[in-house]
Amino acid sequence: MIGLMTVLFICACSKSYEDSKRERTEVALNPKNQDTIVIGVAWANKDAPFVKGAQLAVKEFNDDGGILGKSLELLINEGEGKISDKLTLRQKQDITVKVARSFAANPFVIAVTGHRSSYQAVPASIVYQFHGIAFIAPSSTNLNLTDHNFNYVFRMTPNNEEIAKQLANYCHQKGYQKIVILHSKSSYGSQLADSFVSSFVKKDNTVKEHKTEIVL
Repeated sequence: MIGLMTVLFICACSKSYEDSKRERTEVALNPKNQDTIVIGVAWANKDAPFVKGAQLAVKEFNDDGGILGKSLELLINEGEGKISDKLTLRQKQDITVKVARSFAANPFVIAVTGHRSSYQAVPASIVYQFHGIAFIAPSSTNLNLTDHNFNYVFRMTPNNEEIAKQLANYCHQKGYQKIVILHSKSSYGSQLADSFVSSFVKKDNTVKEHKTEIVL
């Protein structure tokens, strides 16, 4: 959380993001630059299925005449390939923010997809919001990605609360009265487990919270 607040503070205090948004708008509206729509892809490996899928989608769109008469072009950044388990969370997020800023520095980039994990997507979303770049997160489930109502940030995957709600509904339908939850101590595991307990207890008022046992 401290890392995310730092990113937010830096973006909010910077005077350059308004200039970045203005320049991006001017480039998009310039007739000389309207032949191509540039979309950034942030992924650790350009040979990954996600990137291959994006490339296939772009080819299909372009073969069909593009979008609004414009062809699509992908700009792939593999910077997050430097992330490893040896790094701290802050160090990992610093790498992600660097990738996001590289896209923000390019006025031709109007949208970005990628940043596989939530700890990557959430801080990256702040950069894109302040620079006026549409960001579509393909796999982030963390509530923080969209709970601040940013108008440039979108998710493709249900958040942890929605996933937990469906799991709780299933368990309730099966009549389970006692559930043991095994999860990691990561923010993902904790948020999903807490959301499940909350949804399960709320689903049936006769089920007391102490009957749901959480095992770390």
